[in-house]
Amino acid sequence: MLRKVARKRSDKRHSKRPTRNELERAFRAFHSANPEVYVLFKKYARQAARAGRKNFGVAMIWERMRWHTLVETQGDSYKLNNNHRAYYARMFMEEHPQHAGFFRTRRVKNEAHD
Repeated sequence: MLRKVARKRSDKRHSKRPTRNELERAFRAFHSANPEVYVLFKKYARQAARAGRKNFGVAMIWERMRWHTLVETQGDSYKLNNNHRAYYARMFMEEHPQHAGFFRTRRVKNEAHD
């Protein structure tokens, strides 16, 4: 069972940005209600990086998280929406600049061009 954890400042900073689309709004709502998901995401992303991986598929981490919550733990579980994967990957790389490019991402629809 995953335990609830206190939000970190970086999580709060991320939630204050203007949203770019409905998918991002849904992600932020899910992330706010389930901060333990990101804790688990970071755990597995760091494991992959420590194993020497220069790039890694966010889908593999997402499926590992599903395995963990459905098979390895007991108690309440939640659905992991595939639409949230890219937002967790971006948040991880933003908070851990040493892992920039670890996940390959595409430009978000409705994202402003810099």
